[in-house]
Amino acid sequence: MNQLVYIPIFSCIAVNLFSILLARRLSTGLSNLKKISEISEIIKRGAITYLNKQFLWILLFSAIVAVLLDIFFGVFKTVAFSLGSIFSVISAY
Repeated sequence: MNQLVYIPIFSCIAVNLFSILLARRLSTGLSNLKKISEISEIIKRGAITYLNKQFLWILLFSAIVAVLLDIFFGVFKTVAFSLGSIFSVISAY
């Protein structure tokens, strides 16, 4: 068997071991810091607020484009566009 086959196998094992080590290190070291948790919560609330505002504008834009698509191209393209918009919003959450 060619020795090049072993390179991806060993690199996957090494990366997985490193990620386990890093995850343990982060979970024990940072969970005790209250300030980091508070900052994280503030950032999370800000991001959710931003996404909600952004989705309102996307909803308005998508509605206008859907009406224009219905007028010029018909129902099937409007439905396809609307489903694509809905699934894009779902994937963002």
